[in-house]
Amino acid sequence: MVKVRLVTESYSEKEELIHRLADKYTYEPWRVRSFDMQRASVILKSPPVELLPEDLKNNFQFATLIMQGNGFTFTTSETSSIHDGWDVLSTPYSAEILSGPPNYDLLLTYDDIIVTDFSTLRLREIMGRPTLHYFPFKDKSTGVPLHTYLVINPYEGCAYRCRPCSRLPFFGSANPDYESNISKIVDDIDALVPEKDALKFINIITGSRDCADADIKLYDEVITAFNSKGFSSEYGVYTPNIHRVADMHLLRDKGIVFFTATMETTTPEARLAFYGRNNPKGKLSFEEILNTLITAESVFPYVNTNIMLGYEPIADVKRNLRTLAEKSTATVNHFIPRIFLKKQFDLIHPSARNLEYYIDMCVFVEREINAGRKSFGAFFEERFGIPKFNLRFRS
Repeated sequence: MVKVRLVTESYSEKEELIHRLADKYTYEPWRVRSFDMQRASVILKSPPVELLPEDLKNNFQFATLIMQGNGFTFTTSETSSIHDGWDVLSTPYSAEILSGPPNYDLLLTYDDIIVTDFSTLRLREIMGRPTLHYFPFKDKSTGVPLHTYLVINPYEGCAYRCRPCSRLPFFGSANPDYESNISKIVDDIDALVPEKDALKFINIITGSRDCADADIKLYDEVITAFNSKGFSSEYGVYTPNIHRVADMHLLRDKGIVFFTATMETTTPEARLAFYGRNNPKGKLSFEEILNTLITAESVFPYVNTNIMLGYEPIADVKRNLRTLAEKSTATVNHFIPRIFLKKQFDLIHPSARNLEYYIDMCVFVEREINAGRKSFGAFFEERFGIPKFNLRFRS
C-alpha cells in the first residue's frame, strides 16, 4: 500500500505561499487557506457520532466534511480512513472538535502546528452520499431553515459514474428504485411544509439517467408527485442529456425555470480522462455543450453550467470559457474536486497540482467570466421576491 500526500509544503512554506497568493490575487489569506484545504483533504479526529449519516455509521470512509469558516461554507474530503485495497491519501491538515453541539468548533492544525487564519472554523455536517432532500436557505438572523427553496436527490444511482465522482463508493448501495425515493421525499416535505405556497422552488439535483427520455420521465414523476400534494412550485434541473429544443420546451411547460447543462471539462483530452472512452457524456464536445446553453437561453429564465477545476491546462480552459462568455449568457459554477482515491488524484492534470492553479482559475471565473451575470441569489430574489441579503446558504 502506498501513501500519497496531496500537498507537500512544510508549514513555513505553506504560510509563505498562502500570503503570497493572497497578495497577488487580492484574496484574504483565510480564503486561500480554504482552497488549499479543499484540494488537500482534512483528517477529522474523533468524528462526532451524532453527525455521521447512516451510510457512514460503521465505516468512516469516503466522508465529505462541510465546514464553515468566517461565514464561508466549503466542502473537503476526509482521508483518515484506511481504504482496503486502495492506496491511501494523506494530508498535513487535521481538525479536532473543541465543542458541540450545536457549533462543533474546530481546532485546525497543519503538521501539528495550529492554524489561526479563521476567526471561526466549524464542522457543519459529515456527508456520505447526498441526502434525499434538504433546504439550502436559512434565515440569516436565526439560522432556521426556510421552506422557500428545496433541493432533492431522488435518483441515487447514475448511468455514467464518471471517474472523479465523489459518489463512486456509494453507487453499489444506492437505491435503484427512485420512485420510492420520490414518494418518501414528497411525504416528508408534505409533513414539513403545511403552507404549500411557501415552497417556491425545487431543484432536482440527482444522478443522471441514461438518456433524455429517462431524465424527462424522472422530472415528470417528481412534478406530478408534488402537484398531487397541493404544491405549485417551480423547478430547476441538472442534466447532461437534454439538448433538443423540443425537450426543453417540454420541460418549461412542466414548470422548469432553471436549467443546468453539465459541462465539467472543455477539451477532448480532459473529457477522455474525466469520463473514459465508453462514457456517452465524454463524447459530447465543448461546442455541442455551448450550443445546448445557447438553445436553453431561448427557453428558460435562468441557465448555467459547471466546470470542474484541475483536469486541464489553465490556458485551454480559459480560452474555452472566454468563448462561452462571448456566445452565451450562462453563469459558470466552478468546483474544486474532492479526492478520495489515488486513482482519482492521478486524473488531475500535472499543471494543476499546485495551489495557485485553483486560485487563478477561481478568480478568473468569478471576476471575468461571471462578472455582470446574474447570480443564483439574484435570480431567486428577482423570481420570488426574497431579498438575498436576508438569506444564507445551508451550512
